[in-house]
Amino acid sequence: MKKQLTLCVNVNAVIFIFLSAYVLLVPAGMLIRDLRDPALYSHSTPRCTFRWHKALSPKYEKWARRRVEAGAAKKLTTGDISGTEWPVFGSVFYLWATESLQEAFDEDLSSASSAPRDYARGAIEAAAALVADPNHASWVRDHWGETYLEKENLFARMQPRAVDTKAAGPHS
Repeated sequence: MKKQLTLCVNVNAVIFIFLSAYVLLVPAGMLIRDLRDPALYSHSTPRCTFRWHKALSPKYEKWARRRVEAGAAKKLTTGDISGTEWPVFGSVFYLWATESLQEAFDEDLSSASSAPRDYARGAIEAAAALVADPNHASWVRDHWGETYLEKENLFARMQPRAVDTKAAGPHS
């Protein structure tokens, strides 16, 4: 019985050591690799940026598609800043970030395993659909009036340009 107990304790200790090493060493190794990226010390785009963007894109696509399909933005008031402005701003900034990453990829094809316009195509389309969604513009119309694309709200006037992002590639 004592041998079995000793064996059980030793096996558990080995499992605990391996799991601890994995949980601690893998993130540390990734951090060291990212900190050794020469792009951090130059005017280039760090490789980790592409990895993070690639990991974010499917989640962003899913969120943006659900948000547009739900149509909830039309029911929100101008006082609900996080529910009205932030989704549109976030989508515009996502599109601009994707465009910048695509330009960096075009300059250095070894910076990522695939082009942002390829791996993020669905997220680009979903973000563009959210920005162009009339329901998401309802708060701007309520606040600024029907002439919101002609005066005052500069960001609202910039949104159509963000939708026409170069990141999606040549238009067909």
